[in-house]
Amino acid sequence: MPLPVVLYLLVTSLYAGCQWTVQVVVYRQFPEVPVDAFPGFERLHQRRITYLVGPLFGALVLSTGWLGLDRPPTVPGWAPAVAAALLAVVLGATAFLAVPQHRRLGVARDPVAYCALLRTDVIRVLAATAGVALAVWLAVVSAA
Repeated sequence: MPLPVVLYLLVTSLYAGCQWTVQVVVYRQFPEVPVDAFPGFERLHQRRITYLVGPLFGALVLSTGWLGLDRPPTVPGWAPAVAAALLAVVLGATAFLAVPQHRRLGVARDPVAYCALLRTDVIRVLAATAGVALAVWLAVVSAA
């Protein structure tokens, strides 16, 4: 199997696992935090999650770029464009939708911001899962 496909499969799967964990476990615990402690908790969450998602985002950019720039013959020409579009959805939803809600939540518990954050995260989960589906399909096609 070509190395760009292996790397894309690995990194996309790692990110999707992280995103699913955030959606199903991390964000679902937010309402359990006492109101007066919530802003500090949220700011700490933001700082700590950055140590995980920052490198993952970098690895996603590199693996998606490598897949496109050194496209193996087994990878159809459209696949890197789809991978890049999914990455753009993840990064765009993070920068323009999730980060502003996290900033609001870092000031005070805000049910509207929390619900918006959950909705935004569904976008990221779906895009990440679609990336894994694409990567698995590329791996199967490349291994055949």
